[in-house]
Amino acid sequence: MLVRDWMTSPAVTLPSETRVVDALELMAVRKIRRVPILEDGTLVGILAVSDPRCVVGPDENSPRRGVTLGDLMKRGVVTVRPDDRLDHAAWLMVEHEISGLPVVEDGRVVGLITESDIFTAFTHLMEGLRNAAVPPRR
Repeated sequence: MLVRDWMTSPAVTLPSETRVVDALELMAVRKIRRVPILEDGTLVGILAVSDPRCVVGPDENSPRRGVTLGDLMKRGVVTVRPDDRLDHAAWLMVEHEISGLPVVEDGRVVGLITESDIFTAFTHLMEGLRNAAVPPRR
């Protein structure tokens, strides 16, 4: 099982100069929990909706409303390639205590693999094993 078979592609990405409030709005509309951040087309960070630093406040005139993704993103992003095995991606998530990985090929973000994608793959695998273990009825 390869990452490319289970990843979400294309990934929603945003430039680092995007305001956090705009990113959070997009994430809510698209129902996504993390966004890879790009500068000149290169992955430089990631922002998770659960990141407590994302709290920008409800006040429309708050100076925090101008905070950009570049100010808050997590740098040093752990990534995988499309041809990596799915279990490798799962172990990276466990090891780094993260719930999603950008999928990078030739320096470009081509997708995102999340714990939900891995759970889906696991359920399909278990279904196949269960069906193979049940003898046909006569």
